[in-house]
Amino acid sequence: MKIRTISLLASAIVFLNACSHTEPGVSVLAPKAPALIPTLLATEHIDGLGGVEVRTWDTLEQLLVAIQDGSSPLIVAPLNIGANVYARGFPLQLVHVNTWGSMYLVTLSTEVRDIHDLKGEAVYIPGKGGPPDVLTDFILGEQQLADEVERVYAAIPEIMQMLSSGKAQHAVLPEPFLSGLRAQTSEIREVIDFELEWQQRFAASLPQAGLFVQRKWAEEHPELLKAYQTQFAEAIADIAADPAPAVQLSADVFGLPEPLLRQSLSHMHLGMQEAVEARSQVENYLRILLEANPESIGDQLPDEQFYYTLE
Repeated sequence: MKIRTISLLASAIVFLNACSHTEPGVSVLAPKAPALIPTLLATEHIDGLGGVEVRTWDTLEQLLVAIQDGSSPLIVAPLNIGANVYARGFPLQLVHVNTWGSMYLVTLSTEVRDIHDLKGEAVYIPGKGGPPDVLTDFILGEQQLADEVERVYAAIPEIMQMLSSGKAQHAVLPEPFLSGLRAQTSEIREVIDFELEWQQRFAASLPQAGLFVQRKWAEEHPELLKAYQTQFAEAIADIAADPAPAVQLSADVFGLPEPLLRQSLSHMHLGMQEAVEARSQVENYLRILLEANPESIGDQLPDEQFYYTLE
């Protein structure tokens, strides 16, 4: 298994309706987010795929360029991004949901006790259009604060540096990076646990990210996709039983010491629910986003072809 980080210049995106030919072997594209941990463990043990390469993406522009060129048949991405890409005519299908609500709005200020105390403040958010942005906007809108709180967009390393130096006071961060920040400053406090907030509002977990497949590849390699699903499910179970091997594989990729990464697992909500089983939960989530921020999912709910069915 090889791991590398793609570095692609942002460019005009022209979505294609067919997948490009991929080289022998399989490439899995994933963000530096909780799902990368079981992804690395799953691909470590897969046989019969001709070799597996895990590539990571950091920005939406990088993800879109990689989807366009068709080089990665398996893609881990936020659900709203997958729905948005699908709405533009690109044949991606959701295979499973693997991450629920593993992010937090945090502050260094002792004067901020709840979201209403952020009025007139700036909140730093890692990237425009992803779950941190869309869900922060949703919660602010629900509390009539959409025009009262400034949103500033930056990369996660920059946000962490600004919080550590005190140049920023409030931010939305996912795990495991929040655990890394806690190791740098004891002053960081949680204002919103997005998973808990979602449960309180909708009596359901917050589906956040999942595995997508390019339809043509899925049609040509159903057995390989099934094998990957099996290995991913086993990886989730293995992490719950003994996280040490997965942490060892992942720590360098996240740039975190192994003890910190292991500690952060308790703040993540990882699992695996196949798309057909998760459809109701996903549709409820996307329906809320459609009402609150239509552009975030491509201005429409995806149809049934969006949900991949394992034969």
